[in-house]
Amino acid sequence: MSEPIKIIDAATPWIQGMIAGAPDWQRKAMKSAGWMMQQEIKRGIRSGAPGGRRYAAGVGSKMRREIDEIMSLRRQSREPKSRYNLLGKLPNAVVYQYKDGQVVVGWASKSAVRIGTWMEKGVDQPVTPPMRRMLLSAGVFLNEDTTRIVIPPRPTYDPMAQVLEPKVAPWIEQKLIEYAESGAPIAKSGGRKYKVFRSGLGASY
Repeated sequence: MSEPIKIIDAATPWIQGMIAGAPDWQRKAMKSAGWMMQQEIKRGIRSGAPGGRRYAAGVGSKMRREIDEIMSLRRQSREPKSRYNLLGKLPNAVVYQYKDGQVVVGWASKSAVRIGTWMEKGVDQPVTPPMRRMLLSAGVFLNEDTTRIVIPPRPTYDPMAQVLEPKVAPWIEQKLIEYAESGAPIAKSGGRKYKVFRSGLGASY
């Protein structure tokens, strides 16, 4: 996972003066940039090609449906889906957090960090008898000749950082100009605040 993006000393003297005179505008502009990065990363994951770099192919919807059918029968739950996202619900776990003059974007839970790291780095693990039994109990059947589980790396944050880095400073400056012309938006009360367990991208201004 990439180091946080640092946007430092990118503002013009006029913008720097505006920030000094209206610190609340800076906070709101930074949070707006965090929201923008969050949405871009979610779209990148769902597109299957974050930052223009296509993920390695998965097992395919046909096999995913077959597994889902088995699991649905075992759980007596809903019907299998007709389409599957490669990373499942992982995009929902991308959140942003503003704290101490910096906004970071990353995973919203420890489990998302674990799964996201698997996807970023890939997995190559031997299939042991206990693992085979565990998978079998969950309704996942492996061929007898399957000796390893291999998940190819599917980088997300590094390619997205390359796309987002040049966008952050202009986004913040544009928001500050909008606030100077029309006033800053009124903060919403009771909004949900997220904690980022591991940041993938970040920005300071």
